[in-house]
Amino acid sequence: MTGQALDALGSPVQGATVEVRSYAYGSTYKVRTDDTGHYAMKVPPGSWIVYGYHDVQYDGRTYCLSLKPDNFKGFSAEEGAIRNLALAIQGPNVRDDGSPYGGKLDITARGYAPGQYTATFVLEPQGPLMDGSTGQPLTFKGLVNIGQYGTSSFLIRDIPLGKYSVRVTIAGADGIDRPAVVQNDNDSPYRRTNVIAFDGGFLTCAEEFWSNIDVLPSAE
Repeated sequence: MTGQALDALGSPVQGATVEVRSYAYGSTYKVRTDDTGHYAMKVPPGSWIVYGYHDVQYDGRTYCLSLKPDNFKGFSAEEGAIRNLALAIQGPNVRDDGSPYGGKLDITARGYAPGQYTATFVLEPQGPLMDGSTGQPLTFKGLVNIGQYGTSSFLIRDIPLGKYSVRVTIAGADGIDRPAVVQNDNDSPYRRTNVIAFDGGFLTCAEEFWSNIDVLPSAE
């Protein structure tokens, strides 16, 4: 089995881990990519599937990102295979539980009267994304149902992994967008615009990244 690992800019990823796992026996074999991003590996007879991951330095921290193969199909050792891989920060992961490569933003709205609202979230990238690519502003809009206790929780999925500023407006039955204040998961002060980053928790090499914000009505 051979292939090459590249980043979003088409540059080789040196030192990435490429892993093959056996369908039948649970065996695992690993190899590192060389300075051109290439790898080669011989595996015993059987059927195999390919995974990959790589540590990147981003915003003063180390993140372990998945490498997405260009072909998810298994292969036999007798036939061999070419599997090229790319750093993955967004998009569907057809393996495992199907969780996307992108980040999840868990949102809790508090302090609103019970009813249905329309929430708008605007995310602006703060520099390059985790794979070195240039991010784009993102806008998410959806209905929010506030229950009798004045809270509601909901989720935005598959946000390209990076660091973002976030601002929120929430409209009630009158359709008027009113600014909210946002607290991030570092217990920052509530602000009209706050900054979020994604975290893989305590996992050695996370396959899920998430961030959390609390949203309150603005007093202004």
